[in-house]
Amino acid sequence: QESMVSLEFSELFKETIYDFLSSLSEYLSQNGFRTILRFKWDESKVCINYEYLVRIFDNISSNIIKYASSKQNIYVTTSYDDTFTSSSKTGLISVKNMMMKMNGKIDIINQEHSFSLRLFFPKIPIPQPA
Repeated sequence: QESMVSLEFSELFKETIYDFLSSLSEYLSQNGFRTILRFKWDESKVCINYEYLVRIFDNISSNIIKYASSKQNIYVTTSYDDTFTSSSKTGLISVKNMMMKMNGKIDIINQEHSFSLRLFFPKIPIPQPA
């Protein structure tokens, strides 16, 4: 029996994720990686679990430290899309499970010389006037 996940509301996606992305970038820089930040923000609201985000970003940072080459740039970006894409890769199982519990998705693209991990957080619908 799976317990219900406690989701917390945030005013804006930016307020929820900015500190996580900045901390990730700083941690990677301290460990010899070149990070390039490309943040784009809109007024989207998201519903997330902060405990999961901490675990997700810990998992991502340790995987980068273990497996990425410090000779390559690490891009830390945000973007917005109203559709989800699915992934056939099964890596990073715990991240995938936590994202699913938050009604989000993960997209993993593993190519010979590059690796891309995209986290999709669902927007909270904006109420329409009656």
